[in-house]
Amino acid sequence: MWNDTEAEVVYPEGITEEELKKREDEEKKKAAEETEETQTQAKRRGAKLYIYGNGFLNDPNLMVSFIWSGSVTKKVKPIYKNTKKLAIEVPDMGTSVEIGTHQLVVEVTTNLTDEDLRKMEEEEAKNNKKGAKKK
Repeated sequence: MWNDTEAEVVYPEGITEEELKKREDEEKKKAAEETEETQTQAKRRGAKLYIYGNGFLNDPNLMVSFIWSGSVTKKVKPIYKNTKKLAIEVPDMGTSVEIGTHQLVVEVTTNLTDEDLRKMEEEEAKNNKKGAKKK
């Protein structure tokens, strides 16, 4: 289950605006609670965490960097869950980082060029057009 992608939430047709807002607020609240926990409680190496955001790509070049004090960086390959969620394990930061509690900066990056991004956008536009024709 940890390594599996997760389907994004699809709301039923005909749902009222009020119900839609309620469900979206519940999702945001859950993500905020999990994010707050990761920011306020110490995590040891090997701890499994989720990163919430928008527009994550299922790309083999996707990387997450853990940065301590601007001088030590460890990169890990995240597990793509969906466009709004990635899963990661906290890496061992090495012997340069003293044992103790430290704040880390976490960056999500991809090594795509502008040309790669343009091709992906074109492919996505083609797929959207195909989906629209089937309806």
